[in-house]
Amino acid sequence: NLDASIIVGDKLSDIDAGRLAGVRSRFLVKTGHFHGHVSNQDFFVVDNLFSVSELMANGGDVSLIS
Repeated sequence: NLDASIIVGDKLSDIDAGRLAGVRSRFLVKTGHFHGHVSNQDFFVVDNLFSVSELMANGGDVSLIS
C-alpha cells in the first residue's frame, strides 16, 4: 500500500521517484546529497534519519514538521 508508505531520500530524484510511485509521505534528509533550499515543496525536509524515526515512533504525525 504505497499510500500508507514513506520514502526517505537524500536527493531530490529520490523524492521524485516516491511521488511518481504514489508514496504519500516523502522525506528529504539534509545530511545526504541535498544542500540547498526548496520552495513550494510537497514533501518534508528533515535534518537527519533519526528525525524520521522519531516521528514514526511517535505515531507518525508528520503534521509536527514545519
